[in-house]
Amino acid sequence: MKLKEFLEKEYSRTSIDGYENMIDRYILAMGDKAEKGTYTDVLDYIGLLREQGLHPKTLRNNLFAIKIYYRYLVATGKRNDHPCRYLYLKDQINRAIQVESLYPKEVLEELYETHQSKKPDNQNRDKIIISLLIYQALTVLEISQLQTSDIDLENGTIKIKSNVKNKGRTLSLKPNQILLFHNYLKHDYKRYQRRQKPSKRKDYFCLVTKVYSYGQAG
Repeated sequence: MKLKEFLEKEYSRTSIDGYENMIDRYILAMGDKAEKGTYTDVLDYIGLLREQGLHPKTLRNNLFAIKIYYRYLVATGKRNDHPCRYLYLKDQINRAIQVESLYPKEVLEELYETHQSKKPDNQNRDKIIISLLIYQALTVLEISQLQTSDIDLENGTIKIKSNVKNKGRTLSLKPNQILLFHNYLKHDYKRYQRRQKPSKRKDYFCLVTKVYSYGQAG
């Protein structure tokens, strides 16, 4: 039984075309690994789609199509197991929502460019926090857990640790962030460190007591 015949038994004509296209793209991307794909392979492929900025609903539809493909392989005896039957993307899809989809890009850029901290000494640090909220869509918890060792300015990346809600990941920094982070580490970071008690001094990047919302930090 061919894949199209399998699809025709369960889905409408309008759905079949879409699923077939998504399955074809998956097979093309995976090459010879497609039929023997593992849970990790599927997750990595969805990660590639996420990096392209696809809508959360599109990610979900692609995963559903891939699940159909592996159900087909099991039904036709080409596999004995289904590698991603229990893979769901609810959390990952929510993390993939771009802040730009909630506010116009111009508004966010203006927020970043025009923000003025209540204390001038905190300007660079607060702009870093705003940039992480806008460009990387980090949570307050993730920002508070960042350490200087997580920042790789040479490669323009930032490493996010896993927590109870989100998986760890490495994200790219924007060019304007790299210069901002460099200046902060060179001119401001040691000043914040000196404010901490030696017994409680840690290598946290932003060195704030509390982070409330855009730029309102202590």
